[in-house]
Amino acid sequence: MARFWANFVDQKITEVLTKLLSLTDKAQMEEEAKQASKALATLEMELKAKGKRFFGGETIGLVDMALSIITNWMEAIEEVLDVHVFDSRNHPFLARWKTDFVEFIHHDLPPKDGLVRFYRRYQQSKITGVAASRL
Repeated sequence: MARFWANFVDQKITEVLTKLLSLTDKAQMEEEAKQASKALATLEMELKAKGKRFFGGETIGLVDMALSIITNWMEAIEEVLDVHVFDSRNHPFLARWKTDFVEFIHHDLPPKDGLVRFYRRYQQSKITGVAASRL
């Protein structure tokens, strides 16, 4: 089951966040963000059903590591693109999970401001590359 959920996170959240960075159309960004938010709602229900602190139970497991993308990385992407995927009011169990998870790994997380700078440059290079390929 852990591999199933880790794959779910990769396909429904990580890939969508990566795709968002290459988009220029705001409406398309919003649609992709909605899809990722729906995937988060599915994970919310799974975490709620488990009734545990983490997807791995009371300790961090494979799914928790895969979902680490919703910590600083997602926050940075949301800031750069001005789109919103994660809302703690809509996902209270994931919000609690996120707080608990970050408590364990905060010393290993890259600083958000550095990620924001990186994603701005990445997005710009993708957009510039697309524009150059059209010439």
